[in-house]
Amino acid sequence: MGIANDTDALANASFARRRAFAGYTMVETPERRDFFYGNTLVLDREPDPAEHAAWVRRHAAHFAGTGVKRHAIVWERDGVSESPASPGPGVDGVLQRSIVFVRRTPFEAVANDFDIRLLDGDTEWALAAALDDAETDPADAALADFARWRFDRLRDAGRAGSLRMWGLWSDGRLRAFAGIHANADLARFATPVTAPEFRRRGAFRALCAAAVNDTLRRNPRVPIVIRAAAGSDPAIIYPKLGFEAVGEQVGLLAATSGPAP
Repeated sequence: MGIANDTDALANASFARRRAFAGYTMVETPERRDFFYGNTLVLDREPDPAEHAAWVRRHAAHFAGTGVKRHAIVWERDGVSESPASPGPGVDGVLQRSIVFVRRTPFEAVANDFDIRLLDGDTEWALAAALDDAETDPADAALADFARWRFDRLRDAGRAGSLRMWGLWSDGRLRAFAGIHANADLARFATPVTAPEFRRRGAFRALCAAAVNDTLRRNPRVPIVIRAAAGSDPAIIYPKLGFEAVGEQVGLLAATSGPAP
């Protein structure tokens, strides 16, 4: 598998199980059957659109009887395409693209008035959880519940030492945070969050610089990966921060009333 799929495995290592098969990997998150990318098939190659329906059936066979209500089948594509191919006949789903960005060099010194440091202790992690909650639509109870579960996994990874979570403070308040999962070969940003009132004020650039430089001090050779949905604001911002678009990850997603069709 390539860089995006490998960093998915890195980020989900603490709570997902993986099994390798010929041509693909099955990823399973028994705790959360509603997690798209936690109950998925990760393909070693980009399938022809005519193969999509067969992959959906294979996903259903793997997860039959488990209560999975959504399915995701993902693969990588070299370069960045204008739009993904159609899911193909007989497939009830959508194709979602994420652009994969990589940075391999440290930032030059960034002048700012922020206090940037690693989160320390339960109180600071609780403040980050509250900031994360504020980003979720409170009217969507299922999504809010999932977001809290996902953040708890980040906190667990931070406590275990497999994730370094940086916080940005101003006027004594936590305004943004971002974490990096890293091993000897790869590093990947966890979902960064910035309070709305601190966007477009240089907060993320400063936070990103601190996290990237810390990671590269520890391992100067490791590529640092961050992803963004195609067409989103982050996909426009990341190249301005020195991240290079190296490819994309495409997901065939569907939600159903029972196991994947």
